[in-house]
Amino acid sequence: MLNESQVRVCEALVGIFETGRIVGDNMYGQVTLLQGDTGGLTYGKHQTTINSGNLYLLIKAYCEDTGSDYRAEFAPYMARLISKDPTLGTDQEFCALLRKAGSDLDMQQTQDAFFRRVYWNPASNEALAQGFSRVVSYAIVYDSFVHGSYNYIKGLMDQQHGPASNIGELAWIRAYNNTRRNWLANHVNPLLRKTVYRQDAFNLILNGDNWDLHLPFKVRGVSITAAALGIETGDFAEESTPVQRASGEDNSPSRLLMINDPIMRGDDVAAVKEALAKFFYPVTDGDEYDPVTVESVRLFQTSKLLRADGIVGNVTRKALGIG
Repeated sequence: MLNESQVRVCEALVGIFETGRIVGDNMYGQVTLLQGDTGGLTYGKHQTTINSGNLYLLIKAYCEDTGSDYRAEFAPYMARLISKDPTLGTDQEFCALLRKAGSDLDMQQTQDAFFRRVYWNPASNEALAQGFSRVVSYAIVYDSFVHGSYNYIKGLMDQQHGPASNIGELAWIRAYNNTRRNWLANHVNPLLRKTVYRQDAFNLILNGDNWDLHLPFKVRGVSITAAALGIETGDFAEESTPVQRASGEDNSPSRLLMINDPIMRGDDVAAVKEALAKFFYPVTDGDEYDPVTVESVRLFQTSKLLRADGIVGNVTRKALGIG
């Protein structure tokens, strides 16, 4: 398990991949929409996507803070966020609101907590389960959780090498990074082919033998230093470098399951109920997302240190073993 300083180094590294910056208001307020990107509209310091449902969950968490400066302005957009309305990406007023909200300290704190909960914690748990001890191993897993496709690439690794314990952490991480680079470089989506810089940057770190990401070091021309991260001084430096943003999500986005009128039904609801039952949480018969199911979801989310909102998105699905 990494300490707080090591976690912040990993976050800074992925932040450079996503926004070209380590920290700063512009990083939190960055909005991106690329034609052909399966994630759709993306936002924030690690560019969460509308099509994953995570942009809705991020804005929802922000608006639940009564001190948030722009919660009332976001209210008219919530239904469109839930439905993953593709026109939000070209809605200039909405995009301007996202950028403006990035300067609100409450939004910055919401994003910090959100990305820890939704991306870092699951990635850290996965790295821990694999028996990894080197900081860069955690960073590589985390980057794949943020960018997408970790489960797919890990599946390829399982076929070729089995678990990391078979060949050792260092050999497994090198092979994983090269497998992911090859997948990106040959992807049918030309946008993803341009994101191989992520794996190239990691290869430079691996080949330079900085497996524990000792400071200072450079990534894509940006210096990651203790001062820049505020580890020593509390001061944050803002730097930038051009990036190519595109989501590498493994599968087509799943819908968010929540209490709704009309009530939500379907095989995805039934799968959630089946998984909850395996963890001995109470569920009703049928495929309705009813109040009993919501309460069981909340209890399960609490047990996994997730946000206990009763909404099943990709993170809760993965925790249930069905994502």
